[in-house]
Order: sequence, then structure tokens, then C-alpha cells
Amino acid sequence: MAYSKSPPRSPQEDWLSRGPQSAKTYSTSSSRSMSYTSRSQSFASTRAYSLAHYENTARIYYMELRSYLKDILAQESIEGPQPERITARQKLTRLSNHQFHELAMDVYDEVTRRIKNDKYVPFLPVKEDFHPKRNQARQKLATLAVPRFKDLASDVFSELTRRYANLFQEDDSHLPPVPQVPMMDSKLYDKVQQPSKSTHIIPVKGTFNVETVDKFSDDETILNSPDRTYVNRSPIDQKEFFGRNNSSDEDVNKIRSEYEYKMSMMQNHIKQLQDKLEEKNDQSMDSIDRELLNQLQKVSLKDEENQRVIRQMEEQYKKLDDKYQTLKQDYNKQQEAVREVKRETREMIEELKRMAKTNEELMLEKEEADKEIKTLRDQVKEWQIKYEKVKLELRSVKVQSIRNVSSINCNMIKDNFIQPTKKGIITYDHILSFQTSIDELLITARSSYPANVIQAMKVIVSVCKLITEQVENNESRLTSDSKQTLYELKSRFSTALSDLLIAAKHHANGMGISPVSLLDHSAGNLSAVVVDLVRLVGIKDTDNNNQNGFQNDYKNNNTTSAYETNSNSPPSLSQIRSQLKDTDDNYSLPEQTYTTPAELTKYLKNETDTIVQTIQNLLSALRLPQNGEAYSIITSLIDIIRTIIDKSSSVCSSQSGYAYTRACRPILNELDQCSQRLNLLQINHFVSGTVATANAKRDLAKEAYEIAKYTKELINLFETD
Repeated sequence: MAYSKSPPRSPQEDWLSRGPQSAKTYSTSSSRSMSYTSRSQSFASTRAYSLAHYENTARIYYMELRSYLKDILAQESIEGPQPERITARQKLTRLSNHQFHELAMDVYDEVTRRIKNDKYVPFLPVKEDFHPKRNQARQKLATLAVPRFKDLASDVFSELTRRYANLFQEDDSHLPPVPQVPMMDSKLYDKVQQPSKSTHIIPVKGTFNVETVDKFSDDETILNSPDRTYVNRSPIDQKEFFGRNNSSDEDVNKIRSEYEYKMSMMQNHIKQLQDKLEEKNDQSMDSIDRELLNQLQKVSLKDEENQRVIRQMEEQYKKLDDKYQTLKQDYNKQQEAVREVKRETREMIEELKRMAKTNEELMLEKEEADKEIKTLRDQVKEWQIKYEKVKLELRSVKVQSIRNVSSINCNMIKDNFIQPTKKGIITYDHILSFQTSIDELLITARSSYPANVIQAMKVIVSVCKLITEQVENNESRLTSDSKQTLYELKSRFSTALSDLLIAAKHHANGMGISPVSLLDHSAGNLSAVVVDLVRLVGIKDTDNNNQNGFQNDYKNNNTTSAYETNSNSPPSLSQIRSQLKDTDDNYSLPEQTYTTPAELTKYLKNETDTIVQTIQNLLSALRLPQNGEAYSIITSLIDIIRTIIDKSSSVCSSQSGYAYTRACRPILNELDQCSQRLNLLQINHFVSGTVATANAKRDLAKEAYEIAKYTKELINLFETD
């Protein structure tokens, strides 16, 4: 059985606070009818029984405590009790016998329990006939440490020795000195412990001795007269007396009547005194009853208040315990989640290390492959240059016979082709590059990607710039008439090139609607001007040193603008065509074919990182003064977009990606529009020698972000199941 908790107090304070539980209460209504004789006899018998019972139990407690406290008793017999023990023992002297014996009984039971040391009895069991507070105090004894409990037991032993010294005189030799305890006020002690002594004064009729009273002073004479011996005699003796004294009957009757009258008065007076005494006793008992009742009510109210506070504390404790359990469960869950996150983090770190190692190996392999690709491309470019020369020389020649092939070729070349001379100004390779770039422009205009004519125009503009630079550098060698003609040709050359550039823009933006003939006409006008220019200034053979220098410059500037070329080493036709061929291959022949949406998604995620990095580089270049770097970045961004469009179209046309075709085509169209707008911005505002406006930079940044957005939409499309 569990009891509610209370503030910690010592067991002595518990017994002191309970007060006498056997205090008698007297009813002022019913007790008055009881005889004083029966009350005094009952009280005397009960008191005798209690005293005998207390002495017997005190002897048992004394023997047990003396055995349990032999070490402490031996120490106190030598050193004396400690000051705090003296104070505690003085408190015990204020307890009544009943209270003290309750305390002694509880201490004795706890000593017995501790000696037995039964693990199944951790504290004194509850007894139903005991008050709940006493049961609580008995259980609290088990919580005391051994030194504190022995101090309490020694205090009880000392009080036993003091109260029943006559029973233990033979053991006085080993007892510690008893402290001097100030006695309580006798009036207060009598008021609490027992009723007034006046309740024991019960007169008995017929045996009451009348004292001297002033009002009846004559009784002394009557009672002390010689005739007093006859007053209380029997009627037979009186008759004998009267028979012997017949002479004085009247006197006897008179004396008798007077005696009876006085006796009646005395009895009335005694009755009044008894009533007054009884009334006084009743008033005293009523005051005691009222005081005890008030104390009982106060204790009851205080107990109810304590019980209410205890219930509130228990409810609060229960709520706090529930909250603690909830928080504990949440904490355990959080700790489990933290451990899981740590485990996943360790696994991810290990995976990252493994991937980093694999990436390093792949990067090494890629570097080796790039070196090999670069070497092969250089070889391809060399063979391409040789091929273009042979192709141009044999374009209009048909071999009829092996015997006269040499003479026929020589005569046809001399009659129908402009021959290189030592005084020529324009390099023969520039003419070949111009012819090839015009052919590429016309072929691209008739392909399925009309917007690619902008790429071909880049090469044409670059070659035209090289030609004009060579003419301007050697203009001083011409005569005055030739210079005048050259001036006119330069004006025509600039106009024709501008017309071709405008026609190419319209064709790129025409989405296949613009006629190709407009582009053919503009290209024909430019070619006619170049022919007239070559006739005026002539051509010269290609110097190997200049050719090698141009190849090196072209390789080093492969990622820069087509307008930013080295005037000392102009590019050759073969390198420009090789560059165009590489670009076309990126558009039409991807190095890897992605046949499933999952593979394409992986590729797009990788390309997204490249696009983001390219956009960041582009934005950084836009903040710098115009230096042509933005041109090359735009070119690389357009190449990436074209590759994404081709590979996405390839996947959508396959069987595994056919379900994505309807949703994919609008996104690819938007990407294609972005690519075309980038081409226009590049040609109009970011060529070498021009300064881009703020609006152009803003539009360029906008298009770059649009590209990143549509690429992300493609990834989301192919990631859905």
C-alpha cells in the first residue's frame, strides 16, 4: 500500500505532532447522570492496567535496545551524550506515556526488522488499526541511515531508562548520564494529560464528616454534648433510654426536632456544595472539550489541506513524469536518427572517396585520350590541307590520256586560272579558304539546320579579314591607278560582305522560309569582288613557315573568336574547314548514342554542370571590358545546346523514348530558339572591335538562364516514370 508523500520530518517530530490519541472527551449532557463512584473506579482500574502493561513492554524494549546499542552505550558511558542528542532527548520528555510507547514500539519493530534483514520486507508493514500518519512514520524509519537510526534508538533507550528507573536499577552501572530536562508546567501538563483532581473527590452519604461551619456553630455543642452518644443509636436503645427517663419526653422531642432540622440544613448545604462542585467540574470539562475540539478541527483542516496539496503534487508529478517519458522517447528517436544519419554520412564519404579515386583514374585516361585525339586531329588537318589543294587544282580538269596529261594540265591552268606570282599579295591558301567557306555556306543553307549558316559566316568573315589585312599591308607596292581601283574594290568588298552577312541572318531567322537564292546572290556578289581583287593585286604561293605559323596560331586560338586571328600568321583553308567539320560533327554525329531515357538523363545532368559553369564564365566576362572572350564562350554554349538537341531528338525517335516525344519537342524547340537568339546577339554585339550595349548584355544573360531552365525541364521529363 502506497501513501502520499509528505515533507521530510524526523520520527520524533511525527510523534510530537500527533498529540495524545487516547485523550478522553467527556459529554456535558450524559456524563452528569453517571455516579462519581463508578467513574473513579473505572479510571483507577484502567490506569492500573495501563501502568502494568507499559512496564512490561518497557522491559522488553529496554532489553532489545540495550543489546542493539551496546557500542553506542559504551561510548556514551565514557564520553557522554552529544549536545544534539541532549536536545532531542529533551523533546521526548514532553511526550505522554501513550505517545512515547507508540514511538518505542515503532523503533523496537524497526530494530527487529533490521536485525532479521529480510529482503522481502523493505519497511515495516502497514497496520490497519494504526493512524495513516503513524504507518507513514513507521515506513519512514526504513529510510533512515544506520547512524541516524541508532541515534533515534539511543534517545528512546535513554527516555525508557529515565521513565522506568525503578525497573532498571540493576543496570544503572552502564547507563549514560541522563541530561537535565526542564520540567513542564504542572498546570499545563495536568490539563492535557488527565482531568482535574476535583473529579476524584466523590463524597459518600453516611460517611461524610462535617467540618466546622460558622453558620452552624451550635452543632459543635450539640455534637459534643453528652447526649451525642445517643443520637445515632438504634430505636430499641432509644426506647430503653426514654423508658428510663420518662420525665423529659418533651425535651427529647425538642432536641430531636432541632437535631433533625440542623441535619436537614447540613444535608442541603452539602447538596449545594456538591451541585456547585459538579457544575464547576462540568464547566472545566466543557472548556477542555471545546479546546480539544478546536484543536481537533484545526488539525483536521490542516490535514485536509495537506491532503489536497499532496494530491495536487501527485497530479503534477504524474504530468511531469508523462512529459518526461514523452521527451525521453523523442530523445531516443532523435538519437536513433542521428546515428542513422552518421552511418549514411560515413557511407557517402566512403562512396565519395571511391568515386574521387575513380574520377582521378578517368581523368588520367581522358588526358591521354585528349593527347591522342589532338595528335590525330593535327594529322587530319595536314592531310585536309593537301586534299583541298589537289581538289582545287583538279576540279575542272578531266584526264583524257595518261601520255599528254602534263601538257594539257599546264596549258589549261595557264589559260583558265590565275597563277601565283612573286609579286602577288594575297596568299594562295586564303583564296582556297574563301572558296571552301562559300561552298560550306551554300551547303549549310540547304541543310536541315538553316541556323548553322551563322557558323559558316564566321569563317567567311575571318578569311575576308585576312585578305584585306594582306592587301592593306602591301598597298604601297601598287601604282596610283591601281590604288584608286583598289579603293573602289575595297568599298565594294565591304558592301558585299555586309549584304552577305544580312542575308545569312535573315536565312537563319527564317526557320526554312527564307529563300536560299537570296543567300546565293549575296555570296555571288562577294565572290565577284574577290575575283576582281585577286586580278588586281595577284596571288602568291604559300610559304611553309607562314603556313606552320598559322596552324599553330589556329590551334592555340581554337576556343577564341573567329575574328581574333594573328595577322602575322593567318589561318589556312584546311584548318578552317577542319574546324567547321568538327563543329558539324558535334551537331550531327554525337560521339556517344544514348538510346534510353536513363542514359540521356545522366548525360544531361553532367551537361547541366557544364552549362552552369559556362554561364558563370559568361557573366564574369560581361563584367569585364570588351575583349572578345564573351564571343568564344557563347560559341561553346551554342555547341552544347546543339548537342543536347540532337541527342534528345535521337532518344525521342527511339522505341524506348517514343512516349516522351510529345512533351519533349516543345522544349527542344525552345532550346533551338534560344540558340538562334544567342547567334544573333553574338554576331551583332560581341564580334571583335565592337562594344556590347547594356541591353545586349542583359538579353544575353536572359537567354543563358533560359537555356539552363529548359535543360532542367528536359531532365525532369526523362526522370519521370
